[in-house]
Amino acid sequence: GGGGGGGGGEPPDDGPLEATLRGDVCDLRERMGDGHPGVHYALNDAARICAEAGDAGAALEFYSEALALQQYTLGVHHPRNGDTLCAMAVVMKGNGSLNQSADIFSDALYIYKEALQNERSALGIRTDYSPGFWKMLDLELKISNTLNSIGNVRFEQHQFDEATEVYNKGLKMVRVAAKKAESVLSSTGEAIEVQAASGSTNVEVIEFVVNQDDVAIEVSSPIDGNLGNSRQTHPERPGIGGPGEKIKRLYRRAVLQEADTLNNLANLHGEREEWAEAIRHYNFALHLQMEHLGEDDPVVANTLFNLGTMNYRLGNLANAMKSYKQVAKMRRDTIGPGIDLSDAVINVAMMQAKLGLVDKAEKMYSYALRLAINDVGEQHFKVAHITAARGDFFLEHRKDDQCALQDYADSWTILKFNNVPDDHSLIQAVT
Repeated sequence: GGGGGGGGGEPPDDGPLEATLRGDVCDLRERMGDGHPGVHYALNDAARICAEAGDAGAALEFYSEALALQQYTLGVHHPRNGDTLCAMAVVMKGNGSLNQSADIFSDALYIYKEALQNERSALGIRTDYSPGFWKMLDLELKISNTLNSIGNVRFEQHQFDEATEVYNKGLKMVRVAAKKAESVLSSTGEAIEVQAASGSTNVEVIEFVVNQDDVAIEVSSPIDGNLGNSRQTHPERPGIGGPGEKIKRLYRRAVLQEADTLNNLANLHGEREEWAEAIRHYNFALHLQMEHLGEDDPVVANTLFNLGTMNYRLGNLANAMKSYKQVAKMRRDTIGPGIDLSDAVINVAMMQAKLGLVDKAEKMYSYALRLAINDVGEQHFKVAHITAARGDFFLEHRKDDQCALQDYADSWTILKFNNVPDDHSLIQAVT
């Protein structure tokens, strides 16, 4: 059956977590046998837990065990092996083994493609709620996601042309899968909502009003047309049951995978300093995410943050500030006051200063500093970063050498308190 740990003692060098998981898996294998799916799932789960705990070695051992048992029981080309291979490749990528990770992803891709071909042959031209159709869509999404993962590896290796090619292949496939799911749902009366992307990201008009001790965020009603809404709504078919829900989940998964790939393409364009193309891809990703995750989801906030950065680099300061304001509002509403909110507030302040709103910017810098100190204390590295940023503001926009010098000195003191080495970029800048 392959794989170790089938009844023998635990290796003496196992960590406490690995040893506990190993004992549980051994008990399960003795009771159910190596061919039982529950054993395979348990090994994969044990690997995932170890990976989340930062033990890549133990994770890869469990994944290898699961893969060996699955190959023996299910056959070498079963799609479940592709799932385990992808999980292994993620761990390898996180561990810096990029070439090996790409090879393992490619092995998984081959398995998924072969399984998809078999499903297509069995399904024929039918596109309905049959199990074969679900499996086909699921495999198409797995292929797309694996291509996206390979693109991420190539991106980290700075092989940008190859990354672009792989991303686009994945994007094409996931869009085809989404169209199939959408077509089935529409033809049977399921509710479909499609939102078109546009150049605007500002859902609401947001203004920061700085009071003596806090900053109020005032929000006015949405501006008509900003999101380019193009919705098709079909009456809900009563009693559609489980199959309809499966297709709905696959459709949502496809759309979010498309957004993820668009984000990756945007990152790649940003790396190449192709700001306009990066903005275009972030816009498409953003509106897909907002449609399916809601406007206050952290994933949406991250995309908005990146969009603001690309607009800033392109010189669209007003658009950048709109994005950063939206991020600040979302983080305040979902996380509350703290260090994550201070990051967004700092970017708002920087845009205000560059747009000539110097008084507002000064208050926002001070507000960000208060947020950080209240959350992580006066000696935190992040406080040093914000203090240095305010020093830059005083020097550049207020022409106030004394205030700038005081902030730089405070930042330097905090950095030294945290034993930041002299060759660190921030301490060099402050010095």
